[in-house]
Amino acid sequence: MTPETLAGTYRLIEWIAEREQRRWEPFGPGARGLITYTADGRMIGMLSRADRDRTDAPNLPRARVDEQARMAAGYLAYAGSYTLDGMTVTHHVEMSLFPNWIGTDQVRAIAILENGDLELSTPPEASRSGHTVVIGFAGGDTTPGRSVFRPLPHAFRFASSPFVLPAFCSC
Repeated sequence: MTPETLAGTYRLIEWIAEREQRRWEPFGPGARGLITYTADGRMIGMLSRADRDRTDAPNLPRARVDEQARMAAGYLAYAGSYTLDGMTVTHHVEMSLFPNWIGTDQVRAIAILENGDLELSTPPEASRSGHTVVIGFAGGDTTPGRSVFRPLPHAFRFASSPFVLPAFCSC
């Protein structure tokens, strides 16, 4: 895998977590998401519950604190640079809705499925206590899982920064 072959914007198809043969969707059914990789080593990823509550506030700062908390509970976003090592991508987090991730590396195994979808999975990692855990889920969940993303049509794929959507895009 090279940055040039990974470059593009992908839409979330499914996000599945697994533990002891139990499977579930961390952000519920129909979760939405986009992840973009550029050929020059930048990335941005966003995941969201499909059923997030709306507010009557005209903008985020004017929403009530409890509304802001509910909005954040159903959303995960981070951005930074990335590096590739074979079929492993490491996201070097520079910005994140979850501040504990800033300055950390989020490691994902990459698979390209037969239909061309991009699968990212969180590999097991030993924690400070020695237990095997997997990093990568909001709310402190450390459960192995995978996310599958479908490439957007070629017109919406980008090879380098800056990230700019065409004026006709309703993404």
